[in-house]
Amino acid sequence: MSKPTQEHRSLALATPLGKDALAIERISGNESLSAPFEYRVTAVATKDGFSFDDLIGQRVTVTLEMEEGGERYFNGNVSQVVHTGYAISGLSRYELTVVPWIWFLSKTADCRIFQDKSVPEIVKQVFSDLGFNDHEFRLTGSYKPRVYCVQYRETDLNFVQRLLEHEGIYYFAEHSSSGHKLVFCDAMSGHKPVPGFESLLYRAHSSGLRDHSRIHSWYVRQCVTPGAFAVNSFNFETPVPSPSTKLLGLSMQHHRHRLGDYEVYDNPGDFIDRPEGERYAKIRREEAQVSSKTITATTDARGLFVGCIFGVKENPRQDQNGQYLITSASFQAQCGNYSAGAGTGEDTYECSFSGIPKASVFRPGRTAYVPVVQGPQTAMVVGPSGEELHTDKYGRVKVQFFWDRYGKFDAGSSCWVRVAQIWAGKGWGGITIPRIGQEVIVEFLEGNPDRPIITGRVYNADAMPPYELPGNATRSTLKTNSSKGGGGFNEIRIEDKKGSEQIFIHAEKNRDLRVKKDNLEFIGENEHIIVKKDRFEEVEGDVHLKVGGEQNEDVSESLSTKAGQNIFQKAGMRLAQ
Repeated sequence: MSKPTQEHRSLALATPLGKDALAIERISGNESLSAPFEYRVTAVATKDGFSFDDLIGQRVTVTLEMEEGGERYFNGNVSQVVHTGYAISGLSRYELTVVPWIWFLSKTADCRIFQDKSVPEIVKQVFSDLGFNDHEFRLTGSYKPRVYCVQYRETDLNFVQRLLEHEGIYYFAEHSSSGHKLVFCDAMSGHKPVPGFESLLYRAHSSGLRDHSRIHSWYVRQCVTPGAFAVNSFNFETPVPSPSTKLLGLSMQHHRHRLGDYEVYDNPGDFIDRPEGERYAKIRREEAQVSSKTITATTDARGLFVGCIFGVKENPRQDQNGQYLITSASFQAQCGNYSAGAGTGEDTYECSFSGIPKASVFRPGRTAYVPVVQGPQTAMVVGPSGEELHTDKYGRVKVQFFWDRYGKFDAGSSCWVRVAQIWAGKGWGGITIPRIGQEVIVEFLEGNPDRPIITGRVYNADAMPPYELPGNATRSTLKTNSSKGGGGFNEIRIEDKKGSEQIFIHAEKNRDLRVKKDNLEFIGENEHIIVKKDRFEEVEGDVHLKVGGEQNEDVSESLSTKAGQNIFQKAGMRLAQ
């Protein structure tokens, strides 16, 4: 039996195992915009004994001969190898699963924070960190940096796709004999026509003709989709919006058919200004309207692929002739099997695909999982080295989450995070700024890891309560620490221990008490006032002193009394000088 060879066959498989080490019989695959492709390659081994490790993760290329001349390539990385049995010839048969490099992002997950980067910049960094650079960004839109963006307990693939889908960016693959690259785009201008397929003939099976490189079946579908999309958001820096700062974003494109003007409203919209809100509303509307008019077709044209633009002509309905973008496809190609050492069987290629008119706009569906923080977390307040307090005009602080393995416990560890206070009014209320090194409780608005808010503080083994517990459990206190450096404190303490009840006030330096009207003090027993230096009292009206017993004054030096008019002294019995 002669050794199988792939020469003079319409399909050929190149692998790191060497020429014709695996001889291809069949390839099938599925492709979609904004999703990793998957090819399944059936091949026989000309010799056994190779290690699966020599294929897993490696790049392979399938070459398909075009009937019009030239070649088409299917390149990717092997994600799976299966020994499926033996051919009639006795050769071992294998099935290889081939995927794009972006698929491998589904095998790594992380928790990390990105700051002041746009979505394209974040995506490129994720790719670069994993060593992938085979990509091209053909973007027409402008993408603002995100102040704070969190990847939270999700695969790199989910994180990347989630961000891209939110911005309306999608991708497809372009193949060559040596590799494949992913093209990221946000408009029809990112796609190119396929040379030789600018205008394909439509020939239905019922015509009795089955020419090559033709459209053989053609279905057009039109359905109801929303005609408008509105998104809303809240920006705490403009909490009472005026007509010019109102954050409602609206985008409308009503359909010409009846009942085509219904609106979808959503909140929150994840934006802080109206132009950005209108941009997101437009993206969401375009996403919803992708399915308003679609086509499904079958062909044996070997050069069509997802992401390409092609044309159709000679459709009996003239309004369906024109240019289209292929959005998804399934295909299979085979060149016979190796039943007796040589390839036998007919060469075939079949493809079914879906698309949209070129005049339409494609936006990816939001299929990626959006992570939700299931409950409160704790974090450490951080700031610049050598500082004890780090805040802004809103009383916000920065934190380091304990799951963040990339943060350096400094001012760059997070965005500014708002802090819940006991009262918050216009220039009045209560405020205590969490200090660097304190552990705080962080919650997330609607569970969104991008929207943290501090709702409390907790002690830990490194920062213990001001009084030893449980021995002083009856004490409630508000005790501060002088900054910088410590060594002093202010305190208001309440002791509720039975028989020892007390309110204790300590001022490290000054205590100022201001009463705009009456000040009433009632003391059930004794009052002691100790003044280490001087005491000054000024009364603009009268002073009335009533002593029920004796009044004793002991002056070590001089006693001076001065009256602007009279001095009266009166004794019930004796006045002694």
